[in-house]
Amino acid sequence: MAELSLRKLRKVYKGSADAVLHDIDLDVRDGEFMVFVGPSGCGKSTTLRLIAGLEEISSGDILIDGQSVAGAPAAERGIAMVFQSYALYPHMTVAENMAFSLKMAGESQQTIQSKVGKVAETLQLSSLLDRKPKTLSGGQRQRVASGRAIVRTPKIFLFDEPLSNLDASLRVQMRLELSKLHKDLGTTMIYVTHDQVEAMTLGSRIAVFNAGRVEQIGTPLSLFHHPENQFVAGFLGSPKMNFIDCEPIARNAGGSTLRCGNGVVSVNFHVTQKCVLGVRPEDFAISTESVGFCVRIDVVEQLGDAVIAYATPVDTHTTIVIKLAPPASQLRINAMLWVHPRPGSAHVFTEAGAALTQLTDLSTERDADYAR
Repeated sequence: MAELSLRKLRKVYKGSADAVLHDIDLDVRDGEFMVFVGPSGCGKSTTLRLIAGLEEISSGDILIDGQSVAGAPAAERGIAMVFQSYALYPHMTVAENMAFSLKMAGESQQTIQSKVGKVAETLQLSSLLDRKPKTLSGGQRQRVASGRAIVRTPKIFLFDEPLSNLDASLRVQMRLELSKLHKDLGTTMIYVTHDQVEAMTLGSRIAVFNAGRVEQIGTPLSLFHHPENQFVAGFLGSPKMNFIDCEPIARNAGGSTLRCGNGVVSVNFHVTQKCVLGVRPEDFAISTESVGFCVRIDVVEQLGDAVIAYATPVDTHTTIVIKLAPPASQLRINAMLWVHPRPGSAHVFTEAGAALTQLTDLSTERDADYAR
C-alpha cells in the first residue's frame, strides 16, 4: 500500500500552447479507492498516465510515500495499470497472461504458479487458466487483466475506464467485484471513469475533473449534497440537477425573495445579485396550492420505480425534469400543475457558477404577476 501526492502537476503537449492539466494538487491516502471522474477530454486519463510514468510531466511533482517518482521509469514506480482495452496477449493462455510480468521479472516457476493460482482463485478464474482470451467473455477478460496486475503486488493500482466495453448488467456485476477486490486487498486504487454512477458506487473519495482542473474532491455523498460549484452539482446526479435563473426582488430580516421564471422563492439568507437556483429532479414536490412554478408536462417516462417528467415552466423556453415515486398520476402529458422544491433541498449559485450556500430552509410562494 502507498500514499500518492500530486503537486502542481502540469501537462503541455509539444506543439501546443495550451495546457491540458493545470497545476493539479491532489492527495490519495494509503489504502484508499480514489475515483477520477469527469467528461471526455477533462484530463483524468492524462493524469493517470502521468502517475503511471507512461507520459512525461511538463512541471510539478509526483510523490509515492513522500518520494518523488517524476523522473523514474514506469517499471520502477511500483504501479500496475489495467487498461480499457484489456491488452491481453491473444496467443497466451489465461495463466500465461497473468504470469508474464512475473516471468519477465525472473521469478521462479514455483513462485509464479503459487501467485497465479492464488489470484486466480480470488478472481474465480481457476477453471479458465488453460483457455485463451478469444474464448472468454468480456467480464472474464476484465478479470484476467485485473489478475495480471494483482500478481505483481504493486503499491498502487490504476484503472483506466476498465468497464466501458461491457454491457450494462455486466458493468454492475464488475463494480461489485472491484469493490470486493479492494476490500480484500486493501491496496491503494485509482479509478478513472466518465460514468458518475461508477464514481458514486466505487469511490471512497471522488475527484471531479473539468477542463484540466480538479473542481472538487470529497466523499460521494459530500459532493452530491454539498457541491462547491454548478459544474459539480450538474455532473453528479441522474437525471442531472435543474438550473433556473433567478434575481432578487425583495429583502427582509429573514432573507431574500427571488423571482425564478414564473415563480417566487424565499430563501433564508440575503442575495444581492442575479443567481441560479439548483434543484434535483427528485427534490421537486407537487404543490397543493398555486405555489412554486407553474409548468406544462411535455414528456412522461414510466420507469417502474419512478416517474420522470420533462416540463416547461410557463412563460419560459427552458425544460425542467421532475422525478416522483409512482403512481404520480398528476404527471400527465399537457397537464398544467405547480411544483416547488422540498424545504432544505435546493442550492443557489452565482452567475459565474460558485455555490452561494446550500439552503437550509427554503419555501416558495405564488407570484401573482406571473401566475397562470
